[in-house]
Amino acid sequence: MICCVTGHRSKGFPFLRHCEEFAYVEYIEQLRKEIRSLIDEGYDHFISGMAEGVDLDFASCVLELGEREKGIILEAALPCPISSLKDSTNYIRE
Repeated sequence: MICCVTGHRSKGFPFLRHCEEFAYVEYIEQLRKEIRSLIDEGYDHFISGMAEGVDLDFASCVLELGEREKGIILEAALPCPISSLKDSTNYIRE
């Protein structure tokens, strides 16, 4: 089964990332717990948007848990490299 995640960017967090602050540690522990639960339910393919914030934290936890579990896949769903709507005229139909 597949689980996809994308979420808030770091600037929206009520704590600093990668620190020993209680709120951050609790957030990461809860994220690990949820991913562990998904693995136990049969999920083995995880997709992350790979943006800074929830996406990268999720990917990091999947990689960490995947080291202990055989067959866990982490896929990066990178955004289209279009930098503006002007550049995307080939993709927009009026």
